[in-house]
Amino acid sequence: MASNSTVLNAIDENFLLCSICLEQFKDPKLLPCLHRFCSACLETLIGKAGEKLKCPLCQQSIVVPEDGFKTDFYVNSIIEYVHFKKSLKSEIIKKCYGCTLDLAVTAYCFKCNDFLCQSCRDFHMKNNIVKEHRPHVLELYNVADSNLSMAKLDSLKDAPKCHTHPEKVAELCCKSCHSLPICMVCGAFGEHKAHDLQEVTSLAKSERKLLAYSLGTLMELKEKVYNMPRVMSEKRTKLEDNTHGREQVIKSQFEREKMQINREIDKLKNDFKMQKDTQTAILQKEISNNKKELEEKIQMLVVQHEKVCAEKRRSTDKQIKMFQKASEAEIAQLCQQLESLQSLLDEKTKLVKVHQKQSHDNIRELSDYYDNIIKRFQNLTFTASSILTTKHDWTSVQSIPDVIAAIDPLIADTERQFPSFETLGDVIEVDLDDKEAIREGIAEKAISVIKIEGFNSKCHSIQCIRYFKDAAIVTGKADGQMHITTLSAEGKILFQTFFKKYEPCSICCDVLSEDNILVAYEHNNIAIYDLFKGARCTKLMKNLVLSFPPCTVVFCVAVHPVARWIIVGTNSRTLYVFNFSLQYIHTFTLPYTVHCSWEIAFKDSNFLICDTMNGRAYAVYMKENNGKIAYEFTKPRELVDSNCSPRNICVDQNGCTYILWSSYKSAECTCILVGYQPTGGEQISSRSVDSDASCITTVVTGGEEKLILATSNSGKLYKFHLPLVI
Repeated sequence: MASNSTVLNAIDENFLLCSICLEQFKDPKLLPCLHRFCSACLETLIGKAGEKLKCPLCQQSIVVPEDGFKTDFYVNSIIEYVHFKKSLKSEIIKKCYGCTLDLAVTAYCFKCNDFLCQSCRDFHMKNNIVKEHRPHVLELYNVADSNLSMAKLDSLKDAPKCHTHPEKVAELCCKSCHSLPICMVCGAFGEHKAHDLQEVTSLAKSERKLLAYSLGTLMELKEKVYNMPRVMSEKRTKLEDNTHGREQVIKSQFEREKMQINREIDKLKNDFKMQKDTQTAILQKEISNNKKELEEKIQMLVVQHEKVCAEKRRSTDKQIKMFQKASEAEIAQLCQQLESLQSLLDEKTKLVKVHQKQSHDNIRELSDYYDNIIKRFQNLTFTASSILTTKHDWTSVQSIPDVIAAIDPLIADTERQFPSFETLGDVIEVDLDDKEAIREGIAEKAISVIKIEGFNSKCHSIQCIRYFKDAAIVTGKADGQMHITTLSAEGKILFQTFFKKYEPCSICCDVLSEDNILVAYEHNNIAIYDLFKGARCTKLMKNLVLSFPPCTVVFCVAVHPVARWIIVGTNSRTLYVFNFSLQYIHTFTLPYTVHCSWEIAFKDSNFLICDTMNGRAYAVYMKENNGKIAYEFTKPRELVDSNCSPRNICVDQNGCTYILWSSYKSAECTCILVGYQPTGGEQISSRSVDSDASCITTVVTGGEEKLILATSNSGKLYKFHLPLVI
């Protein structure tokens, strides 16, 4: 490790300059991020920022302490050291503090805080009146700029005074009060007697040891931190190369398909011309033959000859028109396929560009993130290393805890995992070879229709369905009460729980574990239910979230499969996030175009939202705690009524999205089940379903995934095959 003087000599002049006023620090105050500013400059910033302050250098958000920020004792010591060295170099004649004679000074007393001539120096060293000054006298004749260290200077300075009794030397350090220096009286009888009191030398030793360990842990991450800008650059280059390569593949496929279609069109045109020429030649030959045979009888058979010729012409014209019509139909069909292929190319190219832009945004955010980490890393490692070389106990005791407090969050931020990091340079897989799959949709006929055992359309209803293993879990109304029912694959009731008198509000659920499900009901109740033992934990939203608005109503609940979050959707733009113990974590805010979240599903990094109040469905990308629209799902082509709205949504294992849409017209309800592409919000298939269809979900049975649709009033469960998707 470098010596103290070496470290201090390496300090840039800017290190002792306040970055706000650009002057040397005056009463420097230390922030938790280890950046420091003049006390007056910091007060000005706090006056503008309020309770929370952003560091001007690293932009870290910091809560302003009630008793203000701590004085940076270490930087104060450096400033004193620099000033003393400058005073030694100064050519201005120094006057002795102890006499009025203009004699050359030979020593400096840190007890008197001034220079001494030889006579006054001898008085200090021999007279018992000032004997307590002797350990604090520095001889100047053998002091050079190169061998005067800060540690040596600290050893000559007087110990700090008691915070309460300035006339007494501090003998103890109060750990409970930010390492405040106090005397024995304050420690034994004063306000600090019940605090954590430590002897300063042993405390400084343990603090230095703890800092050295924490700094070692941080330095292990140095290579990763400094290597990250290069990694970001490589990811960006890989993304550009892969994007260009994928575009070339798509364009090559398009050109091949285009050439094939054009060849087929040319072939049809040639076939038509050949057929026309052949029929014309046959006609001419027959006319010629008939003419030769009837030359002798021409006068007698001229009428008959004309009739035969006319009939032949009509027959030939009819055949030519049939060939022409068939050829034109095939050409039109091929042209339509060419247009579809062009549209598919445009769509796939757009998907690649959208993914490229999202990847660029992610790379830029990660680059900015690690640039900030590097700045914090450089500031913290330099500060920690320089403090470790300082041998002054009080400086170590008062500065090291702040450094250690800043190391842990930096380590956590450095080791933070980004799930999409490894795929930043990859390009979304798109291909034109599977274009025929666009024509596939949801199976026209259901595999099976199951009637729920004991279901009465007058007394029962189903509002939500989820599958776990081979059992279906449904919630709704039963005999005037709300119910949670577990059904077998044959529709038989395995277990049923009744609770609360039914009210005109929604009841929804999602699976938490093998035995437990999450239920939301009665506007703002959240409960965890054991499928076999009943309620285990019931909470009101207003008790879970203190700022929960009184007029807000819970519409849905969903369990995030990756983050292991409970997401609660409401009649507002706010989504509430909890852990599996119903402890509130934070909120997500949906974009302004979204009015509510009636139903929620998840696909990749997007939240799929059914905004029933607005009649629209979106894929929303969450950036920090705010959402951005990734794309909007198109409304069903079959429902021309603009008042149609999405009721339920789910995603299969191939990434296809399915939405149940409903439309009311003249008191009649029409329901459409629509399938969408894995990327984007374009419709690829649809089918009409029962008018009382209420909810959908997917389930894997026998190694095959199926789509399940439940009806609200008739108590039926429909199973559909899911198609292969592009």
